[in-house]
Amino acid sequence: MYTYYKLIKPGTKQEVGKEGYLIYNMNSSEDIDIDPLDDFELVSDKSGSSYHAFHVSNDGVFFFITQQSKTSIIIKSSNREEAKFDGKLSFAEVYMSYVTGVIREKSDAIDVICFVDENYIGIDFVGFKNSLGNTKKALIYRY
Repeated sequence: MYTYYKLIKPGTKQEVGKEGYLIYNMNSSEDIDIDPLDDFELVSDKSGSSYHAFHVSNDGVFFFITQQSKTSIIIKSSNREEAKFDGKLSFAEVYMSYVTGVIREKSDAIDVICFVDENYIGIDFVGFKNSLGNTKKALIYRY
């Protein structure tokens, strides 16, 4: 299990002191308090991230994505790897860029990432940000 947190500095209304994710190993067979396994702190400016996302790969690696400003998106893995991307990319494009090693272009407009048969699949729903609603076509990128 994971949980996002944002701690506001004492004496301020919005200045962020720390933000990140806590990771827990949930063992339902025991009735005890569970301490976090790890704290993945995100690099943060005074206001913290505008948006954040969490992904888990098939091999159990966690990926945290955060938008720190209009020009900066950061992805951090549970392997302690970190990369910075252009803030104009979508979170799906950042994730796809990171896992494939090929920097995506905004024109690709990937909306959703899936992992199928040992391949990453990027889906661009033409005219929409997601698969909800009527769309005339979807472009599928396979890596």
